[in-house]
Amino acid sequence: MVKMAGGLNLLMSGNAFIYYGDEIGMKGSGKDENKRAPMQWTADPNENGTCKGPADMEEIEMIYGNLKDQQNDPSSIYSYYKNAIAMRNAYPSIARGTTSLVKESDTTNSCILKKSSEQYGDVYIAINPTDETDAVIISDVDDGKLKIDYELLANNITNNAKIKQKILTLPPYSIVVLK
Repeated sequence: MVKMAGGLNLLMSGNAFIYYGDEIGMKGSGKDENKRAPMQWTADPNENGTCKGPADMEEIEMIYGNLKDQQNDPSSIYSYYKNAIAMRNAYPSIARGTTSLVKESDTTNSCILKKSSEQYGDVYIAINPTDETDAVIISDVDDGKLKIDYELLANNITNNAKIKQKILTLPPYSIVVLK
């Protein structure tokens, strides 16, 4: 869910805001000091560049690991954020376009959005925010001629999105760009 939330955030129009630590799954909760924890660069608090948090901050347990742990892991939150940012940069209509709902799935909560921009053209984005595979009929979306152009998958799965007989099958927690 942490990855999917980041991916959905980066689908929003306008400037994207990522608060430090979001890209590695840091979280703050409870009292105010806990919400200003230092960036978890490494597990070593004495590492060069690491700072101490506020005096009354409680100990933080990093569920997903620090940046050093995640940098070379292709299934990490950090790698997912890098791919989500790459997707956003590859399709300027995501940030600069207007959004409209094109198609809802008949089975769960999946949908296809259209991001339209006069300058950059149209891009279609299929989203499955659930933990189950879902299918969306795309024959009535752009005459069913769309092809999968980019996939952002939150789960470490091998069954990627597929289009067969004008039905788009979306893996769990996936964002797929169609062109």
